[in-house]
Amino acid sequence: TIPDGIVLAGFDGKILYMNLRARAILTGDSGRITDPGISRTVHGTFRDPALRAVALALLQSKKTSESREIELSTPDGRRLGIFFCRAATVLHEKRAVGIVVTLRDVTAERDLDRLRADFYHGIVHDLRSPLTSVEGFVDIMQAYGGKLTQEKTKTYLGWMRVSCERIRQLVADILDTAKIESGTMPLKPADVPAADFAQRAQAVYALHIEKADVAVAP
Repeated sequence: TIPDGIVLAGFDGKILYMNLRARAILTGDSGRITDPGISRTVHGTFRDPALRAVALALLQSKKTSESREIELSTPDGRRLGIFFCRAATVLHEKRAVGIVVTLRDVTAERDLDRLRADFYHGIVHDLRSPLTSVEGFVDIMQAYGGKLTQEKTKTYLGWMRVSCERIRQLVADILDTAKIESGTMPLKPADVPAADFAQRAQAVYALHIEKADVAVAP
C-alpha cells in the first residue's frame, strides 16, 4: 500500500486515476475510483482552493512542476492534516500528456515542529522569572544591605540560590531535549511529589511575594 495519495489527470482536467489514499484524503471515502458518484474532474475533486491552484498551474501550462504545503479540511471544517503537495507534468515520448499530483501527509512532522518551537519559547519565558528574581534581590540587598536583618539576608540568599538552581535546570532541560531528539538519551518516567513543584514555584515568585508583602502558607 502506497502511503501517499496519487492523482493522474489529463490536460482536459479529467481525472484518469486516483489511488485509494488520495480518494480518502480528497473525498473522505476509501472506495474505488470506479464506484459511481465520484467526481471525474480536477475542479470537482480538488475542492481546496490552494490545492486546486497547484494543479491548475500545470494544466494551464504555466509551470511544469509545483509544490507546497497545504492544510486540508473537510467541507464541515474538520481538520484532515497538513500535506506536502507536489504536482509535475507527465511526459510520454517527450510530449506532455497530463499531470500527476502526490499528497504526502506531514502532519506529525509539522506538529512536532510546533511542539518543539512551543517548548523553546516556554523555556525562554521561564528563564525570565528566576532571572528577574535574582536581579530583584540583588537590587534590594545593594540598596538596603546595611539595614537588612541577618534573617532577611539569609532568606533572600536562599531564594536567589533556588532561582539559580531553576536556571541551571532549564539549561539542563534544553540539553536533555537535544539528546532525546538525537536518540542518545533513554527516557525513564518516574513519579514526582506535587509538593516539590509548589515549593519551586514559591521560590521562583518569591520576589513578587516579597514586594506584595503577603505570606504563602506551606
